[in-house]
Amino acid sequence: MAASEASTGSSTPILIIDDEEVVRLLFQSLLEPEGYRVLLAETGRQGAQLLDQHRPPLALVDKNLPDVSGLELIAQQKTRHPDTEFIVITGYASLDSAVKALEMGAFSYLTKPFSDMDMVMDRIRAALEVNHLRFETSQLRDRLTTLSAGPPQPEAVAQGAGAQIGAQIQHTIEFLQSFLDKRDLPPSASLWARTVDMAEEEIRRLKGLLPPRGQG
Repeated sequence: MAASEASTGSSTPILIIDDEEVVRLLFQSLLEPEGYRVLLAETGRQGAQLLDQHRPPLALVDKNLPDVSGLELIAQQKTRHPDTEFIVITGYASLDSAVKALEMGAFSYLTKPFSDMDMVMDRIRAALEVNHLRFETSQLRDRLTTLSAGPPQPEAVAQGAGAQIGAQIQHTIEFLQSFLDKRDLPPSASLWARTVDMAEEEIRRLKGLLPPRGQG
């Protein structure tokens, strides 16, 4: 599944790992009408298999699974699938468990029973947008690396390639700038602040790569 589709909901797979059928069905009924493809697992082992098979941009993981701790599963799978975002589902929220979830690599956490489904969707969309942000910047870095490492090219071809890369840089800058007004939005100021800081840093770096106006 291409990460570039993650912010659109166009058949984007989202994995739900929870041993409670009612929770799995709840997320399925919530996400499928939005256009997402929902993958369901009731154990950590099943969830790990689906991660390997489908590489979804987002997985929601229950903190207490029958065969493994959800936090341990996230720590293991974040190493194996660094581009996947994870949201912890817990019935016993506390500051300590929230901090531990973030330390294990989770993007955020949700507390059940879910009293505000709009907030749940906000967190899901935020995680997908961060995944998309990472994908955009990674793609651009790969293109710049390929260009700089390639063999010498005829001047006309090199100018065309430079113009194409410049256009890609400008596109990525505009995409990153779309995050700058989200610092105080849900799921929390601190999570969005991390995303906005990343976007600001990338914008500064990418602007330094653009050719002067009138060139390229």
